[in-house]
Amino acid sequence: MKTRTVTGQTKQAALPIKLGCSSDAPGIEYALARIPGIVKVYANPVTEMVYVEYDPALIRQEQIMTAIKQAGFGLATDCHNDRVTIAGEGVSR
Repeated sequence: MKTRTVTGQTKQAALPIKLGCSSDAPGIEYALARIPGIVKVYANPVTEMVYVEYDPALIRQEQIMTAIKQAGFGLATDCHNDRVTIAGEGVSR
């Protein structure tokens, strides 16, 4: 798990992602941990989820989703309606 200190109130998001294999988890952690506003990030290759704690004053959830895509990883979508919902803000795609 990568950790960065940020003052102020943080939020958490659990995002379903597409990982090719378990060795991809450190790559997505590294890519997200470098972004200002992200406090903690943990990718679980077994559940294919990435857990992000972030400072909403510095980064929005949409930006986190974009960063995941730019790092070469996909977001898992609900096969019924092609939407990704992030806890806390109801952001969907």
